[in-house]
Amino acid sequence: MLKGFYLPNIRRHGELNTITFHQDGAPPHYANLVRDWLQEKFCDRMIGRGFDDFWPPYSPDLNPCDFYLWGYLKSVVYRDPVAKTLEDLKKVIRKKSGRLMEKLWLKCTIACLSD
Repeated sequence: MLKGFYLPNIRRHGELNTITFHQDGAPPHYANLVRDWLQEKFCDRMIGRGFDDFWPPYSPDLNPCDFYLWGYLKSVVYRDPVAKTLEDLKKVIRKKSGRLMEKLWLKCTIACLSD
């Protein structure tokens, strides 16, 4: 998501050098490989577990995806009958989310940049 969508959009808007990246600190996101990549792209403009600036991970105003997006996506996916297999569930999630994630990320980013 970061490499394929977020970073290219930030670059396209010319904002890469002004954004402070907020990392949530989930174990997969805390791996050295991930932190090194973030350090390379965002230099010292990162907040979260393992970085110089720490930000509380469970604050709804700081983590809108944890408090809005995943619940919303779940409600959209489960409106129809539940998938019977994991593969079917993945297909439903892909179909229902479509460009939702990209649109929301872009809107959030642009809104943050406008403030």
